[in-house]
Amino acid sequence: MTTAGPADAPRIGRHLPGYAVPVVDERAVRAAAGLLLLAGGIAFGLAAATGSQAPLQPFGVLGAPLWVTLALCALCLGMLFAETAFGICVGCALQRAFGTTPPQHCPGGVCAAS
Repeated sequence: MTTAGPADAPRIGRHLPGYAVPVVDERAVRAAAGLLLLAGGIAFGLAAATGSQAPLQPFGVLGAPLWVTLALCALCLGMLFAETAFGICVGCALQRAFGTTPPQHCPGGVCAAS
């Protein structure tokens, strides 16, 4: 039986001079967040207008009330909006609050890494 070692782990980003860790293109991340915000907003609107969880079913818990599904969707859409419109990386803030190590490189220097 073989196990996957650290060398086999997937790597996201590219190694660039001056950075000790792989980095990703922040414009591509914001563009992806904007596209996901658009798709999520359409699904949220359809679910709220029709009263059906069908547009959100792949992401919802089976049997959950509609308000729970819409609340979780609204939370995710709010985080996507913060990233897309204001460049606020919620992931950096969550890592700083709950992680054991602070974020090393924040996009555009928006998050003042301490």
